[in-house]
Amino acid sequence: MSQLKFYQTATLILLLLNLGMIAFFFATKPPTPARQHPPADIHRLLRLDAEQEKAFGQLVETHQQAMRTLNRLQQEKLSAYFSTLLESGPNQQPPADGLREIQELEAKKITITYEHFRAIKNLLRPEQQPFFKEFMQQALQRILGNAQKNPPPPKDF
Repeated sequence: MSQLKFYQTATLILLLLNLGMIAFFFATKPPTPARQHPPADIHRLLRLDAEQEKAFGQLVETHQQAMRTLNRLQQEKLSAYFSTLLESGPNQQPPADGLREIQELEAKKITITYEHFRAIKNLLRPEQQPFFKEFMQQALQRILGNAQKNPPPPKDF
């Protein structure tokens, strides 16, 4: 009887440990990365006054709306482009006009972003202009990712 009691107790303890581990993993799950929005401390970085902050917010909203529209269009074009694989034979070439349209949308995104940064730069007063370089470095790091800071891949032995 004591052996049965031992196994029942051990089973109960292992079950509680497993439930505790599951709860721990769900409770400490790393947060999902949020959509990239401008950092809240931009006004400190660029030393914006209240009027400039308001104008900056409008610039950001306009830029985000334009990018959302272009991203949606690009997604539709990409979907249509790749869906041709389902409809075509094995030796058929992809439609050139579809690829050109996708490239044009990407070029528009780059141009709109460039003009957005130019508008931010024009928003600054002359004494704030030196802070724009740091702002652009941070913005480009957010846009392009940390590709420059990744360590080199391990060497094969």
